[in-house]
Amino acid sequence: MATEADTCRQFVVPKLQAAGWDSDPHSIAEQRSFTDGRIVVRGSKGERKKKKRADYLLNYTRDFPLAVTEAKAEYKKAADGMQQAKEYREILDLKFCYATNGREIIEFDAITGIERPVATFPTPAQLWARLMAAEKLAKDTVERVLTPFNLSNGKIPHYYQRIAIDRVRYEYGKLWFNILDYTGTATRNFADPGFDGNPAFATEDGIDHNGEKDRINKINRIYRILTLDSGAAVSGVPLASCPSC
Repeated sequence: MATEADTCRQFVVPKLQAAGWDSDPHSIAEQRSFTDGRIVVRGSKGERKKKKRADYLLNYTRDFPLAVTEAKAEYKKAADGMQQAKEYREILDLKFCYATNGREIIEFDAITGIERPVATFPTPAQLWARLMAAEKLAKDTVERVLTPFNLSNGKIPHYYQRIAIDRVRYEYGKLWFNILDYTGTATRNFADPGFDGNPAFATEDGIDHNGEKDRINKINRIYRILTLDSGAAVSGVPLASCPSC
């Protein structure tokens, strides 16, 4: 009886290669662990659980994965791997995932919410085109998103760091600031189209803690520092005019 490893070697990898995922600049990351495993404490002892490991990450470029694929042994149903594929897709913040037993391939598209059987894996160009059609990204945004990470320090970003970097690149020029006042009672989002990615830092020492009016003023002050100090025009909703503040 063929094992999962046999199925991967004989069927899954050849099909991924035939679709072009192993041709530069695209790549297949096989058996890629992306968490260290949750630590569970029992009494005075801690135990680390199993790492989450994707069978295959399908990378459009070195640092930009498009999909995750979960494989099952040939004698099992392809659908048996779909729940895990969906879980990993959500954790990794991807739009596409696949489950396969080497013979059957099932696709889930989070953009449309459609799960369906497919005859072959899509090519990198096909999957990229579907993502671009949904995201409607401008040319300069696409260039930022596909810019390789700086790995000169020898450290590869964790999956959650990659997600954060990607989101900033997507939203660059219209970044939303989450601003929390020092009393912990008011959080607001502000958009700044001129944000240069390196705002000035407001220290607590320069902020008055007295009274409700000052609470509003100090949040506005932080916002002004984040915007005006970077040479940008204020484009967010002034907090002082917000009735829910």
